[in-house]
Amino acid sequence: MTSQVQRFYPINVIEQAGGELRDTLVGRPVVISVDEDGFPEVHYEDTEDPQDVPQHLFTRWYGFALTYPNCEIYGEDPS
Repeated sequence: MTSQVQRFYPINVIEQAGGELRDTLVGRPVVISVDEDGFPEVHYEDTEDPQDVPQHLFTRWYGFALTYPNCEIYGEDPS
């Protein structure tokens, strides 16, 4: 999530992809994965800086949608 992009990644979609998704946020490659306890981990692929990560929340859909009502949903056709 950035100031320009608010995108929800359903946990079941991440799991169906083998536990890891690759995407692009504002031109930067990002990896969203699920750890062994079922919690998401997010990092940019173009940096080694542990402080340079996209803002992310682990929350239920309705909480995210209430906070970011115009958010994108990963894997959903935007039309």
